Amino acid sequence: MLLTQTEALSYAWHLAKVTGENEPQPERARALAGVSEDMKNLYQDVFVLLLSKTELTAMHDVKTQKQ
Repeated sequence: MLLTQTEALSYAWHLAKVTGENEPQPERARALAGVSEDMKNLYQDVFVLLLSKTELTAMHDVKTQKQ
């Protein structure tokens, strides 16, 4: 589920970024830049969660193999 979430957030982040860069109205461009930054921050948060889950699983597997 976290992997799917990172993909969706990455897509939203980049879509808002590109759309904002091509938006002629300054107010909309700023709003899209804000959405892009929000999606980027959420992406990074979820990615850290995904990494922590992966590392915990790997550590558990190593401990299980040693026993």
